[in-house]
Amino acid sequence: MRSTPRIPSPFSSFCFKLLLLCVRAPFFLFPPKRWSAELANRRQYLAYLVALSEDVQSTRRRVLELQRAYQTCLAELQGMVGEKASVPKEHVYPKFEATAVRIGYEFIQGHKQQR
Repeated sequence: MRSTPRIPSPFSSFCFKLLLLCVRAPFFLFPPKRWSAELANRRQYLAYLVALSEDVQSTRRRVLELQRAYQTCLAELQGMVGEKASVPKEHVYPKFEATAVRIGYEFIQGHKQQR
């Protein structure tokens, strides 16, 4: 019995079924002389999908890291302000600015590393 190649987990079942459908297309659609070209095409397509999936997963991890950093900064601000009716802007504004600069810098650095 021939086993199906193992596809990385990030692929959805839809993409995998579509790929299998293309690979197992009816005989009359692709005459034997074109099989090698079609096989090369399918392999290139699979390589593209794997690379795309890796990019999506790394971007997802980066977004989750930035989200955690943002939540941490907001928790620090919440602890600073708490239930107070008013807080001196000299205490809070620098924290807001530092949060924006930190998150923005991390986002830009992550974007540069992916290119």
